[in-house]
Amino acid sequence: MVEFTLSPEGAGTRLRIAETGIRALDLPDDAKAKHAEYAALAWTSALEELTALAAGSHN
Repeated sequence: MVEFTLSPEGAGTRLRIAETGIRALDLPDDAKAKHAEYAALAWTSALEELTALAAGSHN
């Protein structure tokens, strides 16, 4: 499950993302760890792109 929470922060908005459920997957522990690592990298990349897009819209 992925949960998105938006909250006001100063003149902007804070986005918090929480992904849960990886531990409950029917996979060996090493596969769960790889899945969690991949998910973290994917979220980081997506949020960096979103940040760049948002910054560009304020020019």
